[in-house]
Amino acid sequence: RRLRSVPPRRTRCCQFMVVSALLNLFVGMPVALLVVLPNNFAQIVEMLTVMDTFEKWNATAGQPGSMPFKHCFFNLTNGHALLTATPTPVPAFEEVCVELKIEAQSFDFELSDDESEYTSKTWSRMGVVNPYDWNLEFVTLNPNLLALLASVGGETALSYAVPSLYGALQMDAAVIKADGTGALNEGLFVRHTLHEIFRGYTSALTMQPALPASAMNIYLGYESRADLEAAIADGTAVGLMGAPSDGGREFTTTMKTGKGRPKDIGRLGAIKGA
Repeated sequence: RRLRSVPPRRTRCCQFMVVSALLNLFVGMPVALLVVLPNNFAQIVEMLTVMDTFEKWNATAGQPGSMPFKHCFFNLTNGHALLTATPTPVPAFEEVCVELKIEAQSFDFELSDDESEYTSKTWSRMGVVNPYDWNLEFVTLNPNLLALLASVGGETALSYAVPSLYGALQMDAAVIKADGTGALNEGLFVRHTLHEIFRGYTSALTMQPALPASAMNIYLGYESRADLEAAIADGTAVGLMGAPSDGGREFTTTMKTGKGRPKDIGRLGAIKGA
């Protein structure tokens, strides 16, 4: 009887060992993974995101990118009444939303000696997603006229300072169209296509290039990255509102690489030379 009782005990002992091993395998592994994987994962993320080499930077920020977004313009719809009706009505607008896009690419990567920062220049350009939207027309205040009047001290001062321009304004105001614009399209209200607003036109008032977007504080950028690089090289680069850019300084951004301090990854050191 004792001999017959031995195998069952051995079987139970073996079963316990197998079950115990399986428990250690399935319970112990996750515990180990919870300790090991986060450390490994953090190291992998740091290795990929710390911008301490040209190759890493070039694979991300150095690649051309495009970001679409919606921008709404307000088209004045009662310009004629604002100029002729008494009492003067409240301005009325039609909201027109357009899909725009910003194209951008960085270049001229330079790494600091201690590899804690890098600088690069950025080309960006604003345009429309749908080319047909360039033909949309908007009636707005004339930013060029407002700037001109502000520079000379008002309409009366303009009549003395630049009589020819004042005469042109009088001609413009002599014929008020149904949309509130004048004969030369250079009065208080003007009608322009989106292409003229963003890409410019020749003013009938001053016979000089006019760029409403610049007066609206919208920076459009150079046509291509190559155009910007050429302008920086020959010293003719200009940034927002036509401000000269000393050696491309206005287009230069300094970023923290995050090397040795992962929490600094992507932190700005200086933007556009500031």
